Amino acid sequence: MKKKEKAKKLQQAIFRATKATQKPVYELWKCEGFKALGYNSFKDWAKANQDKFNRSYDSINNDLHTAIITVDMCGEESIGKFNTYALLPMKNLSKQDRRALYEHALSKLEVSKLKGCQLTRKRVEKYLKELNLSTKKEQEDNEQTNTNAQTPKCPLNSGELKLRKQFNEALNNKENRHFAKRVCLAISDAIPKKSTLLICRVLLKKHDCKDAVQEVKKALKQLESK
Repeated sequence: MKKKEKAKKLQQAIFRATKATQKPVYELWKCEGFKALGYNSFKDWAKANQDKFNRSYDSINNDLHTAIITVDMCGEESIGKFNTYALLPMKNLSKQDRRALYEHALSKLEVSKLKGCQLTRKRVEKYLKELNLSTKKEQEDNEQTNTNAQTPKCPLNSGELKLRKQFNEALNNKENRHFAKRVCLAISDAIPKKSTLLICRVLLKKHDCKDAVQEVKKALKQLESK
């Protein structure tokens, strides 16, 4: 056997061995098996067992994220098919965006199912740009960062903390490619009608929409009279 052919076979064996850990890592995380083993979180479990795995926590965590991304794209039966390095650019995407990228890849490559070797890092980054997902994510991150920087920190009472928790849970459960749409859906599920109108009033005032502010005030009076 030629040296290059042998090297390629060894390389493939290494790739297969690395991918093989994705499934058990995912299943342990999904069933919260780390709790049965005496750990408070997956992170605690992974960090405590780094030496046993002879791998860093980041490496183990990347296996988990690769598995989760794979499940979002094409189901649990495909866990272990894709390379961690190739999928990591999708780490911060929503489930819906991951699925959209997968379907885009199917269309571009004109196949009904993707092989692991077909979804390379280079292609993932290319498809992100084609779908404008990377730009959208960066914009949302910047908006969130700017909001956090401008908002002064102040203690919240128990009612406000409960409301924030409800809103965050609702927001995380909403699947929509448009951030504004997810926010609206989360608000409708987590926040009372009157508070929703008050939020609208504040936003409309900020954008100097005087006529719309008056309409919101009318709606508030109508709501309070019921």
